[in-house]
Amino acid sequence: MSREEEFDKMMASLFEMARYISVYENTPRRYQTQNLYMTEVHAISLIAHREGLNLTQLAKLTNRTKGAISQMIEKLRKRGLVDKRPSAQNASELLLHLTDDGWAVYHYHQQMEQRIYQTFLERMPAFSSQDFHRCFEILEGIKQAASSRWNKK
Repeated sequence: MSREEEFDKMMASLFEMARYISVYENTPRRYQTQNLYMTEVHAISLIAHREGLNLTQLAKLTNRTKGAISQMIEKLRKRGLVDKRPSAQNASELLLHLTDDGWAVYHYHQQMEQRIYQTFLERMPAFSSQDFHRCFEILEGIKQAASSRWNKK
């Protein structure tokens, strides 16, 4: 096959994977005592890795609108998973932090994700770390091209 045909085949597979991910993200799952969507759990993970970020920063990281993130965070706050605290430098800026329950969900998600990833790896024994690195480079290239095309104002 030509380079273009191989690329088309890869992109078809990538879009099929995106559909699987979309279904996965839109199915609530049990995390500790909470039923949460994957987008909510990933927001919790981002807050865990960057405690003290604000809504605008989280919206940018998730490629969602500030309004959508604000609604999601409010739901997570009401469930006792996220806390909003004023910034020490600017009292009108609210920074996001996880509560103890939020940290419990984060840790549970990390463990679950590691088990799933391990299962994936076990089903792909023929691929080396170099193969995964090359795939990562290709996906990053596609992501950058898509970002520059779709994020133009």
